[in-house]
This record gives sequence, C-alpha cells and structure tokens, in this order.
Amino acid sequence: MSLSANQIFLYGADPTDYANAESIASNHGIPFGNVTGSFAAAWAATASGKFLVIAVGGPANDALYYNQCGWAGLPSGSTPFHRVASPPTNV
Repeated sequence: MSLSANQIFLYGADPTDYANAESIASNHGIPFGNVTGSFAAAWAATASGKFLVIAVGGPANDALYYNQCGWAGLPSGSTPFHRVASPPTNV
C-alpha cells in the first residue's frame, strides 16, 4: 500500500516541534494544511482513518499515545498506536 503526501498528517505539539513538522512537510511535499499543532485536529485526522498521523516530537507522541489530558470521547490510558523505535529514513 502506498500513500500520497496528501494522506500524511504531521502533529507538532509545541512551537519547536511544529516548526520541525513544517520543515518536514516542505521537504516531502506534504500540504501545509496537513500540519497542525492542535491535539483535537490530530486526533480527528487519526479517527477519520484517512491519514497516517505522524507525531513530531515527544510532546505530540505522548499526547496521542497516552491521552494524558483525558480528552472526552477518547480512550483513557493506552491508545491504539504503535511506537517506532527510530525515525524512518523516508516517508
């Protein structure tokens, strides 16, 4: 299964990681509309099943993986995500 750049969504939860996500998008042809700093937008993209959502940085990864804030309508504690031990060399 291959993905187009339009199917990739990047989530950076803090200003530094958001800037990194923008840089990644620019370098890989991912639309800037698919870059967010909003947990709600990242979760909506995940829940839609239409995107590969990539957490850029630890805060975004932790927010999506653990749902520490206990957002309504989301599973508390563990979520159905997979951690990647090291960054892939390409998307």
